[in-house]
Amino acid sequence: MPKNKRILGAALLLVLGLIFVFFAVSPWEILPFLKGGSFRVQAGIIGGFLLLGGITNLLHPKNK
Repeated sequence: MPKNKRILGAALLLVLGLIFVFFAVSPWEILPFLKGGSFRVQAGIIGGFLLLGGITNLLHPKNK
């Protein structure tokens, strides 16, 4: 895969992960369904996995 697509994919994973972790820590007041405890736990777990995936995509050596 070209380097540009690899970096863009990793950046997208990192941005989505940060958004999910942000929603888990401080949910928006305008969206009432984001206030539930189960949503916050799920958003934190999904955000953590997305961040982990983005970091591993950046650090993993390219296959030849």
